[in-house]
Amino acid sequence: MIDNPRIIICYNEPVRFYSNYIGKEIKNSAEDVDLSESEFIKEIKFIESGLAERYEQVYSLPLNHNLESFIQKVRSSSPD
Repeated sequence: MIDNPRIIICYNEPVRFYSNYIGKEIKNSAEDVDLSESEFIKEIKFIESGLAERYEQVYSLPLNHNLESFIQKVRSSSPD
C-alpha cells in the first residue's frame, strides 16, 4: 500500500456561461437545486477538502478542450 498517495480529481471544466450549469432552464421551479458553475466548483472544492483531511496530496484538475495539455498536467503530477 502507498504511504502517501497523490490524488487527482478530474472533472469536465464548464466551457460556457449559463445561469445554471447544465445550460437549460429548470422545468420544476420547486426544486431547491443550485446548478450554477460556481456551485459546481464549490462542490469540487468540498470533495477536495474532504479528501485532504485524510491524504496530504489532493488536487483538482479540470478537463477542457485542450486534451494534450490536460494529459501533460496529469503526467507531471504523477498521481498514484
